[in-house]
Amino acid sequence: MTHFFSLPKYASLPCITRGITRGCLGSLIVLSLLFLNACSQKSPTVLKSMTDKGAGAKPQDQIKKSDKVALLIPLSGQHEALGHSLEKAAEMSLFDHANDAINIAMYDTKSSETGAAQAAQKAIQEGAGIIIGPVFSNNVQAVSQISRRAHINVVSFSNNKDIANGGVFVLGFSPEEQIRQVVSYAASRGKKAFGVLIPRNGYGALVEREVQHLKKQYQFDVEFITYDVNSNNLSHELNPLKTLKVDTLFIPEGGRSLARVISAALYQEIPLEGIQLLGTGQWDDPKIFANHTLSGAWIAAPDPQERFSFNGKYKQAYSEEPNRLATLSYDAISMLAVLRRHHGEQAFNVAALTQSRGFDGVDGVFRLQQNGVSERKLAILEVTQQGLRVLQTTDKSF
Repeated sequence: MTHFFSLPKYASLPCITRGITRGCLGSLIVLSLLFLNACSQKSPTVLKSMTDKGAGAKPQDQIKKSDKVALLIPLSGQHEALGHSLEKAAEMSLFDHANDAINIAMYDTKSSETGAAQAAQKAIQEGAGIIIGPVFSNNVQAVSQISRRAHINVVSFSNNKDIANGGVFVLGFSPEEQIRQVVSYAASRGKKAFGVLIPRNGYGALVEREVQHLKKQYQFDVEFITYDVNSNNLSHELNPLKTLKVDTLFIPEGGRSLARVISAALYQEIPLEGIQLLGTGQWDDPKIFANHTLSGAWIAAPDPQERFSFNGKYKQAYSEEPNRLATLSYDAISMLAVLRRHHGEQAFNVAALTQSRGFDGVDGVFRLQQNGVSERKLAILEVTQQGLRVLQTTDKSF
């Protein structure tokens, strides 16, 4: 039994012959497109290649691989909604790159490590030349054990650099990069006394490590206040804020955790007026814009201009807002389409993937490095109740 996608208005380009099927083949969902080389209408291209000669090919680069791209995303289970947003963004990218013929098959990771491993195994058995996804670190680790044996490169949506290596890339928004860029900006603007609120966990340790490194570089004073994310008395844990003599307060949390911290600080009548607040890309959230306490805060994140355009096209096509991570799926597929055009059969090799000049995507300029970690150029943005205001634009090249 075969189910057909209902294609959005966005995809109705007259010069494209579409063949999109969704088959009930276990965890496999197949998405294929037939593009006409004689297409006279040029489709929009958001991702631009800045190609150069790659580094010397590694042994696995000499293996001839298929042009088939396996997209491993959670299409069922706890993270199903995220998976479908990634799926739709990939579809958009395919239509935007109608003249760059790549073949994509989507595999359901079932929101689990076991499901991710099974999806990777099936994708490789069915001839995948590269794997895009999965999203979460534990799933990526499960996939990498299989992909490494098959000499297949993986471009994951994770932002955990600890799982990256020469054959596994992390495309997600690195917390270290956001920390470095926003704290560096504040220091360059004359801020000398930093307070940092961090949870007592691995993420908090990461933040402390990065800020301590920047302290040596910029010669500012810093005090850390730690708290238990599961505390029933968070207000009490934040008491030290009352006596803190700082001109800048960095809160590298987002979502509900950030809301709890701010609520606890206000409950304790901790004065935040006159203190420059710093955050991360997690603050790129309409709920945060509405919180007047956070107005004027600085964050390091991709310049939102291109993403606003992407979000508009996505909403027009699917009548819903995209997940924030949807742009990663769009950019990953666009990157491969461009590499396919310039490098042919070698498009999915490490040398092509890690070209030093990188790519210009929806979330700005980025590149994949030989160690598997992605590097991004971020903008400095100010939080306002109307949205984000650009204070410092991002560079357009490396």
